Amino acid sequence: MVARFYIVRDCGQIINPDGLRNQIEGNIVQTVSRSLKEKVTFDRSMVTSLDWASSPILTFPEIPDVVIELIDRPDQVPWGGGEPSAAIVPAAISNAVFEATGAGLRSVPFTPAKVKAAVVATQSPSIGQNFANDGNREGDRCSRLRHGPASTFFPKNQRPT
Repeated sequence: MVARFYIVRDCGQIINPDGLRNQIEGNIVQTVSRSLKEKVTFDRSMVTSLDWASSPILTFPEIPDVVIELIDRPDQVPWGGGEPSAAIVPAAISNAVFEATGAGLRSVPFTPAKVKAAVVATQSPSIGQNFANDGNREGDRCSRLRHGPASTFFPKNQRPT
């Protein structure tokens, strides 16, 4: 479960801060749900997950607090605000799991079973890697950008201590 999610967004000139916050918060909540629970299934010819009943989503008690800091730059043109926030969510959750357990996650959704398998794989000396591979390569995009929290934002020689 993700209890709280922090995000800072630079969107150029902010015309409607409340609307922008709502857009960002909705996007974060939807993407946390996709990262933790939702999975698109398909066969060789089509998507097979065709109804909402078979696709679990976050329930209201599971929705994280979203703490948003906006950077207003009135000298710039307004930029998109909500959708770009989706790119960081799976990587941030994967980083948090890695920091807490040493186990890396490679594909969404990050279900409890996948987290457990990744932790077990990390503790096994025969694995030789810290990523659990469940055979699903579709969600790997988030792990390609996965780094420790400090290395995401700071060059190696400028990391905070």
